[in-house]
Amino acid sequence: MKLKTDFVTNSSTTSFVVWGKKFDSDQLPEEFEERFKKTKCSICNTTNHCDKYSKSECISDFLNKVEDLQVCMRPYDDDGLWIGRSPFKMKDNETPKQFKERLTKDLLEIGIYIDPEKFQHIEESWQDG
Repeated sequence: MKLKTDFVTNSSTTSFVVWGKKFDSDQLPEEFEERFKKTKCSICNTTNHCDKYSKSECISDFLNKVEDLQVCMRPYDDDGLWIGRSPFKMKDNETPKQFKERLTKDLLEIGIYIDPEKFQHIEESWQDG
């Protein structure tokens, strides 16, 4: 996930589309948490990661180490994290089943196991104001 820190023309609207899973931010898999805690975050420059809202940014930084993984935390009314990969990142010669298998393999690298049959198609959008 890329974090935009300067002016965005349509900054009041956000959308997010992935194949993945929603996790409560305080109930991520233990193996993931262990790997995450051992990795220095380039955002907060520490291994003692940030508060709950900023934790999604630290997790995003961690996920960027695995190609095309994304994380989103919906601010204001939900503390869950959606972790997955955009369907737009499916390769030209890849079937949806192969895409999910590749995603499963990549998530395993960071300590998250999701059965490919249990991925959720997550489409979220919200607007400030």
